[in-house]
Amino acid sequence: RKLNIFLSIVVTGAVILAGGLYFAFFPKRRAQMLYRLGWPARAARVYARSGDVERALRICHSYAVVNPKDWLIRRVAADIQFESNDEAGAADSYFELIRNGHGDEPMYGRVLQLVRQPAAAGGPEDRATRIEAVQDALRRNPGSTALRAILGCFYAAEKRTDPEALEIYAAAGQRDGEGRIHRLRTVGEYRLGHYSEALQSARRTLEI
Repeated sequence: RKLNIFLSIVVTGAVILAGGLYFAFFPKRRAQMLYRLGWPARAARVYARSGDVERALRICHSYAVVNPKDWLIRRVAADIQFESNDEAGAADSYFELIRNGHGDEPMYGRVLQLVRQPAAAGGPEDRATRIEAVQDALRRNPGSTALRAILGCFYAAEKRTDPEALEIYAAAGQRDGEGRIHRLRTVGEYRLGHYSEALQSARRTLEI
């Protein structure tokens, strides 16, 4: 009896191992299975990792049409766009999530990378709606340094040096990878007569 139990365990383990190896070598078959089981987000990720980004996004978009309140599938689509270097598409998708109250610090970090790129920063009209969305998100997540840095990038694109912008620059400075925020903060603080703060910000600009 013990031998039968042992053999049963060995056979089961071998079947599981064989299945794992099969799906490792044929990821698209795994994606098909996941999709048929009702896990479109997982299926899309597998398709994207296997190089079939078009099919992955098609799954995401078709599922989102049928399930407009499923924000997970929209997040997966945005991540796939980001990872496939579709900067403009990823920015549109991420800001749609932010406008609807969805997002976390890793996602905001990706958005910060995008808004530093001209292709993803958007024009004046896009920037106005995106600034409003980020301000709303910042009210929900006041401790987010990434959101402050995103807002700082938008304000910097408009070359703002008013007190509200300077407050954001001061909070976002640690995420300023190019020095643009610090340069504008230096100008704004100097104009307001805050010479100590202006000097400190100028030094930080030179360090970057």
